[in-house]
Amino acid sequence: MDQLKTHWASVSTLISDRKKELDTELKRQEENDKLRQRFAEVANEFHGWLESVRTGLMEDSKSENLSLLDQRTNIERTLEKIEQHRPRLASIEELATKLSQRVILENKYTDHTMVALSQTFDQLRTVAARLHTAVQKQIEAVNATGVSEESLKEFNMMFKHKDKDQSGFLEPEELRSCLQAIGVLLPSDDQGDTHDSQFRAILASMDPNGDGRIGLTEFLTYMIQLNSDNVKSRSDIEEAFAALTRNGTQPYITKNELLRALTPEQAAYCMKNMPPYVDKNGHPVADAYDYQSYTANTFMP
Repeated sequence: MDQLKTHWASVSTLISDRKKELDTELKRQEENDKLRQRFAEVANEFHGWLESVRTGLMEDSKSENLSLLDQRTNIERTLEKIEQHRPRLASIEELATKLSQRVILENKYTDHTMVALSQTFDQLRTVAARLHTAVQKQIEAVNATGVSEESLKEFNMMFKHKDKDQSGFLEPEELRSCLQAIGVLLPSDDQGDTHDSQFRAILASMDPNGDGRIGLTEFLTYMIQLNSDNVKSRSDIEEAFAALTRNGTQPYITKNELLRALTPEQAAYCMKNMPPYVDKNGHPVADAYDYQSYTANTFMP
């Protein structure tokens, strides 16, 4: 009986100690789970905010209703907002550190990690900064050259239209199609060959690092330079169009004259952007376009 009593007391003590251990572990696991939930809550919320800011930036860059100055203002406000939310990232990092100290490696409440959130935050700021640089260059081009804001919008829209995979870059085939659609004179090629010497020279000037991909900033820089070099004055453009008309001085240019002198893409671009011609009596001329009004609205004197 003495031995049984001794064993009984020993087992009772073991049970009591084990219960304390289990209670302690349960409390630790409950605290860990609360920490997981807290991290997931702020991480999910922060990731949602990052995505909403990115979406806003992309929508503004595609908007046809915002002027370049408005775009620049919105981007600058976004950059300020991003910096103002940096402390949120720091607070999330504190929670991540606590998780790491507790050796909590998995979190069933979220798919987001501290590393991924930091990378997304930095990428967002980089995207905003690049957009700001691109818009600023466009504003400077409008102020310093004959390239109108409408032309720059047209370049932007065409770039994004030809960027089929939405990668933010144009491959050589996409670039050639984009240039032709805008009106850059290139040798016609039904097979879409990208290896003729003229196109290779253009590609080399736009792609100095030779990676074969053209970003929006590189594309706009080339188009601004091209228009700045080629467009000396509004009269130069008017004279060029006038030279294509029947008698060389006609105040309008016809559809057939455009198609005869330009590539199909260039002619289509002119017919899309030039207003129909109306004579002094208010009568429209069939298949005629007012190149004088077009140049007056597009280029500086």
